[in-house]
Amino acid sequence: MFRTRNMQSLLKSAFLSLFVALTLLILTPDFVSAQSAAADTVEVIMKNFKFVPNQLQIPTGQKVTLKFHNKGTVTHAFMAGTDVTNNLKGFNNGLFSGVHVIKTVNGKTTEKTYGSKSLMLGVKPNHSATLTFTMPKSKSGNYKFGCFKSTGTGKTKHFSIGMKGTIQIGTQLSSR
Repeated sequence: MFRTRNMQSLLKSAFLSLFVALTLLILTPDFVSAQSAAADTVEVIMKNFKFVPNQLQIPTGQKVTLKFHNKGTVTHAFMAGTDVTNNLKGFNNGLFSGVHVIKTVNGKTTEKTYGSKSLMLGVKPNHSATLTFTMPKSKSGNYKFGCFKSTGTGKTKHFSIGMKGTIQIGTQLSSR
C-alpha cells in the first residue's frame, strides 16, 4: 500500500510538472520571438594557422554576428569572397561588398557598407573581434574565407598553409 501511494504521488508530480512546462511553452510565444530577433552568434577560433570551425552556414535576411577569438601567437585576419587573387592578398569578389557591417576590434566599433574592396578583419593574439551583418538574398551561394597574413622569413601566407574555410550563404545558421 505504501509503495503504491508513493508511485501515485510521483506520477502526479511528474504529470503536473509536464503540464506546467507545456503551458508555459504555449503561453509565452513572445519570449521565443524575442530570442530569434536577437543576432545569432557564431564563434570562430583562429589558432595554429587554421579556423575552427572551417565551415560556416549563414542565413540570408537574419542578423548574424561572427565572433573571432585569436588563440594563436601571431596576428590573424579574416577575409571572404569567391576567387583568391593571384598574389594571395585576398579575394577578387569580396563577400561583404554592398553589405552593411558593424565591426568591433579592440573595443572600437565602426559601421560601414563595403564597396568592391574586400573587408579585412585583423585580430591580434589573445584578442577577439566581431562582425555583425544581415546578408541579403542576392549573396546566396558558396564562398571561401581565409587569412592572408604572412609569417616566417619566407613570408608564407597563412592561407597557403591551410588557414581557410568555406561559407554557405542562404542556409540555416550553423558551424561545423
